[in-house]
Amino acid sequence: MSGGSVTEKTDKAFSSSKARGELMSISTSVPPLASSGFRRGGTKSSLTNSLKQLRSAVFSRWRILLFLCPLLLTTSFVEATSITEVLYDAPGSDNNHEFVEVLTTENLTGWVIGDAESNDTLRLLQPAKNTSARNGSTTYALIVEEGFNDSSLACALYSAGATIGNGLGNSGDTVKLYAPNGTLVDEKTYDASLGAGNGHSIVWNGSWKESAAIGGSPCSAEPPAAEPANPEEDVVVRQRITRGFQGERVGPVFTIENTSYVQGNTTALTAQFWVQENGSVLVNETVSLSVKRQTSYGTFVLAREGFFTVCTAVAGRRLCGNLSLRPLPCNVSFTLTVPPLLSAGESITIDHNVSGV
Repeated sequence: MSGGSVTEKTDKAFSSSKARGELMSISTSVPPLASSGFRRGGTKSSLTNSLKQLRSAVFSRWRILLFLCPLLLTTSFVEATSITEVLYDAPGSDNNHEFVEVLTTENLTGWVIGDAESNDTLRLLQPAKNTSARNGSTTYALIVEEGFNDSSLACALYSAGATIGNGLGNSGDTVKLYAPNGTLVDEKTYDASLGAGNGHSIVWNGSWKESAAIGGSPCSAEPPAAEPANPEEDVVVRQRITRGFQGERVGPVFTIENTSYVQGNTTALTAQFWVQENGSVLVNETVSLSVKRQTSYGTFVLAREGFFTVCTAVAGRRLCGNLSLRPLPCNVSFTLTVPPLLSAGESITIDHNVSGV
């Protein structure tokens, strides 16, 4: 074998190795090859030493790649997981109602959630009801307190214990999410300028904004703010109520207001509203509205209790929110005892029974 052939083959091997190193953005220094080993007529010993130097340089590159693999894996789930929504001041009592929504591809069991004062390790309360959400796709997960109970939510629920951190502060706090290896994956800080005292959650989209609906949009994306179909119809849609009773008339649920109302003018609009549970539509109605300054719409009756999603679409706008139906707090029955014939001045007896109070 001639010296020229050795030079050509080793140069090709080095070039291939160098190309791989540059592809992975890794810079290493390769010891200069002993020129005597590649001179025509060079000694066998010097050639062997030069090949050893080359082999050592190639192995060094692979050792660096193996060292960086865990870092690359860590980066992948860090980039794929983020805090998207926080309900820190829920309607009524905060106990068992606060939540932190996360967009992720990961199973969050063993992850750590915390605030400015303390941390909690997460455990699974409810697996995702959607099969694709359990197979590594990017989806929403909800971090809640141990007494949280909302079976209508389809995403995975994770318990942080009695409180999230030390209890999410109503005057402001910092929410932190850590991977099981201790890596800080995401951190969001809020103050009381949004979502304090009005029951709305705060939603992250580059900055905080209030949710459109009271109670937020847990386990789902915040509906985008729609522009009016006609600039002259500057309308605002709001959800009026979030609670009702099973078997009773609920609503009107929504209010629409024409903020550019002119005295005496009436705007004709068509509104659709629907009620759904776990993706199944239970009520779907379309109503015609004559709007002056404002009007309310959206009434229905459901015979069962539970947690539902109510939505409307009108004038190019779409709004969805949560609504809960509870059993009536009491049952009242009346029994009227009337004899077949009544004489003038004769009295009758009414027995009334009240239960469940």
